[in-house]
Amino acid sequence: MVSTANGIKGTSDNYDLAYSSSKELFTACLEARERWFQTRERVNAYKLTEGAKTQKFNESVSSTKDPDTMRTVDIRLMLEEDEKRAANAYDKLKETCEYVLYGKNGDSGLSSLVGEDAANIIKFHYIHGMTYEQTASVLCMSIASIFKYARIACETCDTYGLQHVAAGQGIANA
Repeated sequence: MVSTANGIKGTSDNYDLAYSSSKELFTACLEARERWFQTRERVNAYKLTEGAKTQKFNESVSSTKDPDTMRTVDIRLMLEEDEKRAANAYDKLKETCEYVLYGKNGDSGLSSLVGEDAANIIKFHYIHGMTYEQTASVLCMSIASIFKYARIACETCDTYGLQHVAAGQGIANA
């Protein structure tokens, strides 16, 4: 596999770095997180419709009611499979993003090139789904600084390439 962003062949371990930009990778992670959460909410909604229901013995069964009472259970089971797939996709993207941000052992990556604040901003916003305002509050930074560091983080990744950034290699090594 050839990365269109930096021309480096292959992936490192199981990390897919074949994205055209860092923003594309980080946004894919955020969207995968959202898909997982939405699917999980749907599963929980179906679970609420299941269970024992009271019924009067003198009630007649309406022809408009669905006679297949297990249909909701079947739908929930299919959604649970979708939830597992969505969770796995999110986990894979999350691991790839963390690899780019902190390197394989946590001592390289974007954090070693531009600082831990920039890496944490990307992590909180794209991996954990926090807004930039929430991220600013957690990191005790101004919103202007958050936007500045996020821009620097993405520009650094795109300039050096995701593989070089993950390895903690700056311009001298690119």
